[in-house]
Amino acid sequence: MAPARPLNPIVKPWPFRGWGMDMMGQVNPPTSEGHKWILVATDYFTKWVEAVPMKNVTAKDVVNFVKEHIIYRFGISQIITMDQGTSSPYYAQANGQADASNKSLIKLIKRKIDEYPKQWHDRLAEALWAYRMSCHGATKCTPYQLVYGQEAVMPWELNIGSRRVQY
Repeated sequence: MAPARPLNPIVKPWPFRGWGMDMMGQVNPPTSEGHKWILVATDYFTKWVEAVPMKNVTAKDVVNFVKEHIIYRFGISQIITMDQGTSSPYYAQANGQADASNKSLIKLIKRKIDEYPKQWHDRLAEALWAYRMSCHGATKCTPYQLVYGQEAVMPWELNIGSRRVQY
């Protein structure tokens, strides 16, 4: 056995320079439209997460995801790391940043699967929104704050007369 080498942390000095990707699945039950997988990408700097439900896992689908959800939104990344395996929808395994984010995201998605067993693909955006609005332990900020430089106006602020909301 080879001697252990020191781990090198993945440090990215600005947003969207590096992404970790992972495939969650197979999700059971599949949706009414046949989605069984969730492709998840996490920005190393901001912890921003992009995710889409997938029926099948093909290289073409992954490339389209990277183009549509990373490059066309945030620019070309220096590095994208992808786990070659998959993670269970209820237990994320060994892909560093992507899996760490998946553990939190899994809890949110699992609620949607439990509430909407055949329609969870339509509720994935709700889980992503909740994740993006939650403070991350490593950054002490929400991913939304780090991406947009301010807190999001929350729906309840419209009703309570928040100072940030002008009519």
